[in-house]
Amino acid sequence: MSHGVRVVVIVLFVLAAIFGLMLRDSHQQLLQARKDNAELKDERDEARALSQITMQAVRFNNEITRATHEQKNHVSESAQQSIIYIKQRLSPDLCANSPIDGLAVERLRDLETELRGNATGSDSGRVAN
Repeated sequence: MSHGVRVVVIVLFVLAAIFGLMLRDSHQQLLQARKDNAELKDERDEARALSQITMQAVRFNNEITRATHEQKNHVSESAQQSIIYIKQRLSPDLCANSPIDGLAVERLRDLETELRGNATGSDSGRVAN
């Protein structure tokens, strides 16, 4: 074999080795890219699921808030109707519309407290006179 042919064979061998190394590196990069892609897809799917759960929770919270607000309005309207009814029923009663002396109110509260204290403090379970 001539010297020129040997150089060509060596150069081709070196080029084949370089090409083989490049091919192996490209293959490893491709495998890593596929692995990274699969991990990203899993993360994306988890993020979507979490987002859907969060949106459901927000909708559920909004429904609870709306229902609570409606119930509060209903109770308020009902209470207003009860107040009007009571005022109408008591309006003919002069005693019900008369102001009560503050001292009388305090005496009634003291008497109530005393009666409750006697009722809970007795052994017989009867209210004391």
